[in-house]
Formats: sequence, structure tokens, C-alpha cells
Amino acid sequence: MSLDELDHREAWVRPREVATMLAVSSVLTIGLLVPFLLGSETTKLVVLAVVAVAIAAWVTAVHPVLVVRGFVLVLAVVPYLHVPGTGIPLLLVLSLGIWVALLFLPGLEFRPGWPEALLGLLAAVALLSVVATGVSVDAFIEYAAWLAATAVLVPLRFLPDQARRACIHTFVLGCAVASVIGIVLLAIDPQGNYLSRLAFAGYEPVGNNAQLVPGTETNTLRLTGTYVEPNIAGLVLAVGVLLAVAYLRGVNRVVLTTLIGTALLLTLSRSAIGTVAVAFVVLVLLAGGRRRLPLLGAGLLAALGSLAIPVGRERLLNSSGPSDTGPVVRAPA
Repeated sequence: MSLDELDHREAWVRPREVATMLAVSSVLTIGLLVPFLLGSETTKLVVLAVVAVAIAAWVTAVHPVLVVRGFVLVLAVVPYLHVPGTGIPLLLVLSLGIWVALLFLPGLEFRPGWPEALLGLLAAVALLSVVATGVSVDAFIEYAAWLAATAVLVPLRFLPDQARRACIHTFVLGCAVASVIGIVLLAIDPQGNYLSRLAFAGYEPVGNNAQLVPGTETNTLRLTGTYVEPNIAGLVLAVGVLLAVAYLRGVNRVVLTTLIGTALLLTLSRSAIGTVAVAFVVLVLLAGGRRRLPLLGAGLLAALGSLAIPVGRERLLNSSGPSDTGPVVRAPA
């Protein structure tokens, strides 16, 4: 095609497209701006909600991977974050949005297998428990929220390889950011007073957000950061450590694994630490001969490093001791 023909085509197509875009933009702008400027507070909130929904729909249709990455980022940093102005968990909204994003995701091959069958069985058993313990609207709402959050594993499992790796890297980086925030808060706020300023993440604004664990001599502040609960922090950070080991390479693996692992230890969550330890043992057993020795060396360094942190060492070594909360609570009256 010659330059003259190309110029002629552009001259024929572009004005019509520009005119259409200008007309649509003008109508939408006037239709939303006038009610926003002249309407009541309720009207303004409705206009903002419409704009937010429109932007979310555009992102879902044009950049569906961003919806999934947004979900894993919120999960990694602020899992208890609510939609602004509401009590609706943002994770719940994004978990539903992922299913819509799948419709626009290229290269997706949806082939349900035994994990989906087990999930369906779990959902059926959970529904029976809801019916058995008491049928109510609130119970079904809680069940629907749980099912939406749990079923998100299905679309995550079928993501194309490139999208899956992008989401994993986003999750690991999010865990690293949350780890830095948690460690800094432990250093500058040993009483946990600053946590009341993280009300957007689910903390109570009146204070009393510190999570302590009894020790032999003093109580120890547990890392919560933006996770609200130290055990939730341990669970999320444990997944972050394992994904960092599995998917990262070189200096990034060493730095991020060390950072997230340190934060994990400071949560003092023995279940999360034990999960990582068991997963590491399985990884060593499944690794080839040449990889097994470096993994064993890394595991030994990690174990020595965990014992070098005083609060972590006391928490692990005093498990089931007289000062351990778990046995005391579970002891018969």
C-alpha cells in the first residue's frame, strides 16, 4: 500500500473514530459530572460507585491478568482490607472478579479434574453443616463468602504459565513489602500502639491491637503488620517463602527468602513454621542428587538463623512447656 493510499485511509477512518469517541466521552462526562456537582452526598457516592464499576469492568476486559495480580497482592499485603465506605472485604470482590476475568484471558484451558471434584465435595459437606447447625440468611451469606474465597483456587490453577508466574512474583513481592512493614512496626512500636492507625487494614482504631505470647520471663510481641492476626501472617508468609524458593533464582531468591522468612519467624506461628519445615523436607527428598546438598546446606543455615533470633528460639524450645498458652488452655479444668 502506497503512502497516498495510507493517508487516504487514515483521513477516512480517523475523523469518524475521533468524533465517536468525543461524543461518547462528552455524554458520559456530562452525565456523571452534573449529578456529582449538583447532587446530594448519596448521589455523589452513587456516581463514584458507577465510575469505579466502569473502571473495574474496563480493566477486567482489557487487562484481565491485573485482576488476578490485584487479588494476590491484596492477599499478600492487606488481606482484611475492605472496599472503601463499605464493610465488604476487597478480597471477596476480587475473588469474584477473577471468574469474570477468565472470560477475557487468552490462552486459558479450563479442564476440571480431581482437585475441582474434591472442592465440590468439600462445598457439599460445608452446606450440610450449615443446614445442620441452623438455617438463616446470615449463615448462607457466610457460606457464600467462604465458597467464593475458597473456589478462587480453581481459576488460579488454570492460569497460563506466563500469567501464573506474574501472579506468583506479585505475591512474593507483596509478602516482602508486608514483611518490611511488620518488622519496622516491631522495632519502632513494641507496645503495638501504631497498629490503631491501620484501621483501613482491619485493626480497631481504639487501640489494643498488639498480639502477645507469654514467655518464661516476659510477654513477647508477635509480628502482625498489616495482617491483623499473627497466625494469618504466618500462613501467608509461609506460602510466600515456599513460592520464593520454588520460582525465584539468584540474588532475588536469597534476599526475599531471608526477608520473608525472618518475618515469618517473628510471627511466632509454630504451625506456619512447621508447615515450611515439612515442605522443605519434602522438597529435599524429591530433589535430584546435585540439588540435594545445596538444599540441605540452605536448610541448616535457615535452622541456625531461626535459633539465633531470641524470641523465636524461646517460642520453639518452650513449646508445650509450663508457660505455653496452648497446653494451659487445653488442660482439663
